[in-house]
Amino acid sequence: VVEQGTTGANSENLNPVLKLQATTYNNIGYLFSQAGNLENAYAYLIKTLDAETRSGCSSYKKGLTSLALSNLLTKMENSKDAIKFANSAIQEFQNALNSSGDMDTPEKLTKVKGKLLSAYEIAAMTAGMQMRNEEALQFYEEAYKIAEEVCGHDDKRTKELKNKMQELSKLVPKKKQEKSKLAEPEELIGEDKSSRITKESIIATT
Repeated sequence: VVEQGTTGANSENLNPVLKLQATTYNNIGYLFSQAGNLENAYAYLIKTLDAETRSGCSSYKKGLTSLALSNLLTKMENSKDAIKFANSAIQEFQNALNSSGDMDTPEKLTKVKGKLLSAYEIAAMTAGMQMRNEEALQFYEEAYKIAEEVCGHDDKRTKELKNKMQELSKLVPKKKQEKSKLAEPEELIGEDKSSRITKESIIATT
């Protein structure tokens, strides 16, 4: 089931019928995903996102559903739509972070930043799959900044992102890198060639 977050709009302000619909669609989508029926899982997550949008729920919750859709579409090898929903997730999580009244505890702030990091990671990966290397590099740079803040400079995830940036920077013409702040070149650190994202669950569970 897509994580049911409380960050953002207060639950008492939501349309109760639409809120129940969103939760029900989300749960059905999860069951289809677990059964390996990704097409039906996708259909129900789309219904979830529609109900969440019409109910006026928080940007954070819509971001979670968009992120789940992006992960699901990556599993379905549909990188074109996967990056679209990854970008939607990025926008929703950024909206949540910009809503100062909702970020009233350090824990909430860190939680949203962690989800934003995941959205940037999958956006970078799917852009790379489409050979959109300049765009992928920009996504990795944003992910790296957040990882340093949330995970720490010496964290494995942060180091893996730095390695990916360095490898990808070799494929992007120098002129296109001038506006980007790249990590200082250094020897690659024991990189795991497998994708971190695809090892994770397609739909976050509570």
